[in-house]
Amino acid sequence: MTKTIFIPAKAIVSIEPLIEKIKEQFKNRKTGLIAAVQFLDYLQELKRECSNAIIGGQILGCNINNALKIKNKVDCFIFVGSGEFHPLEVALKTS
Repeated sequence: MTKTIFIPAKAIVSIEPLIEKIKEQFKNRKTGLIAAVQFLDYLQELKRECSNAIIGGQILGCNINNALKIKNKVDCFIFVGSGEFHPLEVALKTS
């Protein structure tokens, strides 16, 4: 039997530019915050800085259940992560 070891790899980046952008461009919109697993730790910080945001949580490819749970409470979503694959399913399923 092969053993598997899970080693979490979290992103280490500055999200100040994102915070400023959200405050400016999304200040009058309820914003859903979703992220890839590497960026989950940043959602709490974004929520503290942006009072109109609601945390959805982690999405992963086709599993967007956390975004669907809040889709009727928000006007838009902000995806924190890299690439287009993960948020594309959110866009398709939530219009």
